[in-house]
Amino acid sequence: MLSAQWASPDVYLVFSEPLAASSVAAQRFVVALSDGSRVVPVAASFAPASEADELHTVRLRLPPDVLRSPDGGPPDGGQDVDHTQNPIVPISVTLTGMLHTSEGTAIEGLSAAVSTSEIARPVWAQWLLPAVGRCSGYAQVVRLYFSRPLPSSPQATEAAAPGAGPTVVKVASTQFRGTLQTGKSQAPVGFDDLDGESSQPRVDNVLDLCFEQPAKVAVVEVSSDGVHPLQPPVSVAVAGVSLRR
Repeated sequence: MLSAQWASPDVYLVFSEPLAASSVAAQRFVVALSDGSRVVPVAASFAPASEADELHTVRLRLPPDVLRSPDGGPPDGGQDVDHTQNPIVPISVTLTGMLHTSEGTAIEGLSAAVSTSEIARPVWAQWLLPAVGRCSGYAQVVRLYFSRPLPSSPQATEAAAPGAGPTVVKVASTQFRGTLQTGKSQAPVGFDDLDGESSQPRVDNVLDLCFEQPAKVAVVEVSSDGVHPLQPPVSVAVAGVSLRR
């Protein structure tokens, strides 16, 4: 488990291996709350990062009646606000059952502290070949997984991949820097995995960076999630790719 982060009313878990959908169930997780209680999620799913090649993120939906946001009110923004009350938020999550990767490997006994930050931090990077709908026309793709869904914005991206649909996440090439295996540095020239259904745009925690140089990207530095600056910038090693010595 690479990260656990609260984006009310959900906790997002990111794993380094894709998971088998049949093994993901709410009753296999227990979430500890800041008031000392423990709850079982009411649902567990891959949504919104639920495409067939994205199954690294599990979204746990928590019972809304057990949470209290920092402003004293319910996490859904309801009107019953009591500013004298301390917030009740998730502080840790434990895998009490067993999950399986898509290859059948068992995963059990994991736990992680839950971050309540509003910042989406990059936690894992994957190297991919371009494909239809995934940086088509470029040399390579680095897929970034963030700790929570990226902040949405009505503004378009600085550079969109050919064929990309309506964008719902604000990103710019200046937010990212890739270090190639050769040691040279390059910014992505396009982005993908930003679009969704026309009636219901999809905002998830996955972003594809499109690069035009053939030498593989080994490290990606991220300075912002599109809204919040990362201080200092976060460097993520691309899984399976190393710098040449």
